[in-house]
Amino acid sequence: MPQFHKTISIICLLAPGVVLAQTVDQTTTTAPEMERNTSASDWSVEVGVTPKFFYRLNDGPGAAERAEIEAFAEVAYGPAYFHALVLSLDDPRDDAQFELTLGHRGDLTEKLAYDAYYTRFLRDETGDVRGELHGKFDYSVSEEWRATVDLGGEPERGDWVYKLEGGYTFNDRVDAYAFVERDDILDYTGYEVGVNYDLDEGNAPLDTSLLSYVNHTEGGDTVFAVQITLSRFLLGD
Repeated sequence: MPQFHKTISIICLLAPGVVLAQTVDQTTTTAPEMERNTSASDWSVEVGVTPKFFYRLNDGPGAAERAEIEAFAEVAYGPAYFHALVLSLDDPRDDAQFELTLGHRGDLTEKLAYDAYYTRFLRDETGDVRGELHGKFDYSVSEEWRATVDLGGEPERGDWVYKLEGGYTFNDRVDAYAFVERDDILDYTGYEVGVNYDLDEGNAPLDTSLLSYVNHTEGGDTVFAVQITLSRFLLGD
C-alpha cells in the first residue's frame, strides 16, 4: 500500500479515539464544579421573627408608640423562592396582615443582581387587599457602596410603587442606608435613614432608623419617628 494511503488509514483509525477523548474531556465535570452545581439547585429554608418598636417624635395620626411583630418563612429552590410573612397590625378593623410572595432572583453581571417577584396582601378581617408585581435591581458600585431600585405596580388598578436606596458597608457587622419611596396605591411618601448592626453573624441583624413619611389618606401630616427592628433567624443559614 502506498505511504499516502497508509497515513490516511492510520488517521481514520485514530480519529474516533481522539474525538472521544476530547468529548469526554469537555463533558467531564470536576468535583468542585459538581458541588457548585448541586448547591446552586439545593432547597433552602429560612424561618424567623422580627419585633419592631416605633416611637413618633412629633404630633401626628395614630399612636405615638407602638410595637409590632412579624413572623416569616421562606422556601427557595435555586433562584426561585416563596416567602410568607404575617404582621401584627395596630388597626381598628384588622389585627394581622399576610404577605405571600413568589419570586425569582439572581445575578445579571458580577455587579448587577435582580429580583422579580409578585406579592399578594391579605388581612384577617378585610380579606384579599391587593397584589403587587415588582422588579428590583441591586448594583454594587464598589465593595462598600451599593444602589437599589425597586419598581412595582398593582396590575388591577395600574398604580405604581417605587423605591430608591443607597447603602454603605463599613465592615462585616455595620451597614448604613438611606432611601426614598413613593406608593401611589396607599398614597404614601416616605424617607428613611438607618444603620444595621449584626449581633450574631447574620442571624440577628439589629436595625435602628430615623424615618419620615406622609400618608396623604390620613390628613397629609408629616411624621418623624424612630424605629428599632431586630430580626432573628430561627432556621436557615
